[in-house]
Amino acid sequence: MPPFIPLPDRLPPNARLPTPPPNSPYTQLPLPTYGAPDIDLSIPLSATADSTHAGGNRRMSDNGYENGGGDGGYYPGEESPPTAGGSYTPAEEPSRKRPRTEGEGTNGNGSYVPRQRAAEHPPPPPHSSQQAPMPGQSPLSGSIFNVSPRNPFTAVVGDWLLNVANGHQNIEIEIKLGMFQIPSQAGQPPRRINLPSLIIPPDYPIGSFVSTLAPQHHKSLNNLLNRAVESQASLPRDAGRIYFKRSRLVDSFYDLGNEGGGKVRVSRDMKTGDVVESVRKRRVGDCNVYCPGSAYDLRISVNVEEPCEVPEGQPKIIREKDRACYQHQVCRVDLTSVNTFAKPSDAQCQPTSSFELEIEVLNCRRLLAEGKAQSDRFDEMLQNVLDSARMLVKNV
Repeated sequence: MPPFIPLPDRLPPNARLPTPPPNSPYTQLPLPTYGAPDIDLSIPLSATADSTHAGGNRRMSDNGYENGGGDGGYYPGEESPPTAGGSYTPAEEPSRKRPRTEGEGTNGNGSYVPRQRAAEHPPPPPHSSQQAPMPGQSPLSGSIFNVSPRNPFTAVVGDWLLNVANGHQNIEIEIKLGMFQIPSQAGQPPRRINLPSLIIPPDYPIGSFVSTLAPQHHKSLNNLLNRAVESQASLPRDAGRIYFKRSRLVDSFYDLGNEGGGKVRVSRDMKTGDVVESVRKRRVGDCNVYCPGSAYDLRISVNVEEPCEVPEGQPKIIREKDRACYQHQVCRVDLTSVNTFAKPSDAQCQPTSSFELEIEVLNCRRLLAEGKAQSDRFDEMLQNVLDSARMLVKNV
């Protein structure tokens, strides 16, 4: 099967700030790991047992391509010993010029004749299980201070999450793909906003957020995620493997505004009719992220979901959901085909079809606990979720 190669996302890399161990010399500080590395389009993603930190330590050759092996491991180069005077002497490398053969590149009178390509798009070289380090190269630290700055996007979202979720229980954190629209007047078609910034201020006058996908985009993302599942099928359980599950549910929504606020969602198995879940959902806050140059934007939502009894009476809305679930290390991507019945009590009511994608954090309690403890793991987990959302938007 063809390799799974998503498009790259070249934002500034994120790094964990290492904590110096007690009584250790400065030179023993661990190197930072990066959470959003550049991805080379000519090299397939590696299937590695250490893919939890697959973006950790990657060495780039002088021409910008990753010196990668199939295991994705990191092998530091031999460092040149300092000279007696303490000055820096670069290690000598063999010439990278290809030796010229007789008659190559000319037609005998000195004029240039281009070489014929073997193929218009030659396949990338296969990864080997071992990675040979380039001579004279050593790993680079994050900066002159041997640490890397925190990703500003992750920092803003992380601080917002901790502030909004403070004091709440049964927190749900999810990211939806959609489009932010300009408030339109009667007779005007809806238009998407156009901003120079990434995170939209909360007081910015925007219209509705339409959390639906075009059918062709839903199909392309479905194929992309299926290819990712197939390419990672041989990975161990703890190595970043994606797990697929199909879910078919019928959601009934009840509006209990006069009984404590919020809406109640009752989910039933589409085949058996058994109640799977009954929760009261209440919105706590939204962080709106505009993605310039992409087809969709992101809305990061913090909600409270409390278990409750199944309400009596007729539901306001019924949604039939055929969902493909792709579970990764700290998040799950739900790609859903929805049939919505706006008036369930009307037997003549015809459903409307739509397509949705959302990314849900698997363990919100642990993520928030790491953030309150100000641990490096918080940024690492949050970066994984945000990068997953941004990679999906980038590959639409």
